[in-house]
Amino acid sequence: MALTQEDIQAIGQLLDTKLEPINERLDRVDERLDKVEKRLDTVDERLDKVEKRLDTVEERLDKVDERFNKVEKQIRRTERNLKAEIVESENLILQEVDDVHKLLDKH
Repeated sequence: MALTQEDIQAIGQLLDTKLEPINERLDRVDERLDKVEKRLDTVDERLDKVEKRLDTVEERLDKVDERFNKVEKQIRRTERNLKAEIVESENLILQEVDDVHKLLDKH
């Protein structure tokens, strides 16, 4: 039995009728996907802003770290200088004491 042109059209119309709800659902899914994509774009923009801010904070922390290193070096240098001055002062005092003892020994 061969299908006539009318049979083929009827089958086509039946398929269109059956596919219509599926197409409507697919359209709704597509709309929802568009909304999700827009939200993701917004999230991406926000993340970009956060990343820029984090970069700025990291740069500032690097600068603070550099300053701490400079202060630490300065403190160590000052400590060395103070120790050297203390040793020098002690040596001068000991020399003076020694000179006094020599003077006392002469008399």
